[in-house]
Amino acid sequence: MLFIRLYSWWRSALIALLYGRGAAEDLRRRTEAHETGHALAAWFSPNVFQVNHIRITGPDSGSVSHVIIEHPDGNDRHEDVLWDVLVISLAGMAADWCCYRQTMPTRAYAVDLRHALERAEAIRRLGAAELGRRQARHSPGGGIPASKLFDPPLDRLTAEIIDVGFQEARQVILDHRAEFTRLWNALRGRFEMRAGEIASHFGPRFWAPK
Repeated sequence: MLFIRLYSWWRSALIALLYGRGAAEDLRRRTEAHETGHALAAWFSPNVFQVNHIRITGPDSGSVSHVIIEHPDGNDRHEDVLWDVLVISLAGMAADWCCYRQTMPTRAYAVDLRHALERAEAIRRLGAAELGRRQARHSPGGGIPASKLFDPPLDRLTAEIIDVGFQEARQVILDHRAEFTRLWNALRGRFEMRAGEIASHFGPRFWAPK
């Protein structure tokens, strides 16, 4: 932890020296927004997830900023749970879009794409029975077609699953702007945040685990 803190400070100082202090702060705030998106989507998921830990690291620190999330029964094989995990995977990029109108091509972004693709393909293998119902809840547009971020291009059904998941992630952030802003501001300059404090910024849940 001490090494991460020292390296992050050094990296931030170098970015500030080369590009100005505002550039280092902007990159940091974008990372904090990105991880806030993941945490928010998990907290307000219909399948209750425990948001255990948020870790923010500096650029090129050797590790990736991340949120540690746990599903109570550990079962992510049902389609409804897979959909929720897909939304959580895409919520970092949705937060990038909501806050900055662009995605942030970092290592965390690449990890998110891989996780989202794994869930989308699992949903497709199960038959994507919920796709039509979920499509009907969201009008076209509202950001980027997230499926276009993948290379090579996705097949039509997988692309539709990804795009609907992104729209759902974006909608969660828009529906809970106040909670998003509280946690995003609380993360400013922080290296980590634990479950109890995370919960204090989101407030109580109004449903029980399935």
